[in-house]
Amino acid sequence: MAEPIDLTVEILKQIRDGVLESKAEIVSLRNELSYRIDATNARLDATNERLDATNERLDATNERLDATNERLESLGAELRAELKDLKQTVMRVARISHETLGVSLDGSSRMDTLEGRVGTLEAQMRGLNEGR
Repeated sequence: MAEPIDLTVEILKQIRDGVLESKAEIVSLRNELSYRIDATNARLDATNERLDATNERLDATNERLDATNERLESLGAELRAELKDLKQTVMRVARISHETLGVSLDGSSRMDTLEGRVGTLEAQMRGLNEGR
């Protein structure tokens, strides 16, 4: 039978070997975890850079949209003013056309009256010429 001291030494050696193996596994796991953390941080940094670039593009797009909206509002106001002027012009033209039509109808009526009178005068002149 083995002596108790030898047995104790053997147990201590096995414990030491187990501790060394565990320590080696812990170091390996710590190194792997550190590597994975570094890789994840690098990916996060790259993602943050892309997000920053995207945010800058969004900000620039928003500024362009704001400028476009302001321009559209300005153009809308200009169009409303032009439409108002156009309506006034159309109303003036319609009034003038109506007045012109009235004058034309009045002139036409006078022409009809004159033609009737000329016809009467011609008939009277023919009657006078025949009576001579």
